[in-house]
Amino acid sequence: MKFISKKIAGQSQLIYLALLALTGSHISHAQTVADATLSITGTVTATTCYLKINSAVGGTAATLALPQISVNATTKAAAAGDSLSTSKQCSIGLSGGSGDSTPCSVGSTFNTIFYAPAVQVITVGNANYIKNIAASSSATGVAIKLANGGNPFQIPTSPGGVIFQGSNNYSSQTGLLATAVTSTQNFQLTIVKTVSAGSDIGPGAIEGTVMVSYAVF
Repeated sequence: MKFISKKIAGQSQLIYLALLALTGSHISHAQTVADATLSITGTVTATTCYLKINSAVGGTAATLALPQISVNATTKAAAAGDSLSTSKQCSIGLSGGSGDSTPCSVGSTFNTIFYAPAVQVITVGNANYIKNIAASSSATGVAIKLANGGNPFQIPTSPGGVIFQGSNNYSSQTGLLATAVTSTQNFQLTIVKTVSAGSDIGPGAIEGTVMVSYAVF
């Protein structure tokens, strides 16, 4: 074993010396190359756009009231993920200031982003819903679906969980193309069941929270 070790070490030394010789020969014929400088610039801007949520003016918070539902035979027969109420329409746009309707001056188009902490989201099957987090007298067996006319959105825990693709900045979350900053995007909020068919929902308050953000292009 020791002999083999020494033999390998000797061969390694010969190879190393040969490489040095070859490298030295190569350097003696190398061309000199002028260095080049790459300058990188960027900009950080202050907040210049505010969200308009079911309103003509911008702000930092909004509250939407969902339709009232009752505990009955229909809600008991409904399956998990079924809608229990009509949809509440929600329009989202941008303004240039809080409390006013001046146009947003950044970019030409925008797309909406929804996200929430994981503790405020409930998964039923393959779908994510906004969890009912009412602190007292909370309704049970229900959640809130956020959608754009179809399947509920997957709700990431940060804005970075949404990808935009293509020249029209298609949203991986909402399935919408970016629209003009002077326009709006429309969504629907619906109460859905989270327990299986044959299980009762419980009466009480429903409250959910989701963060709304935007990307301008």
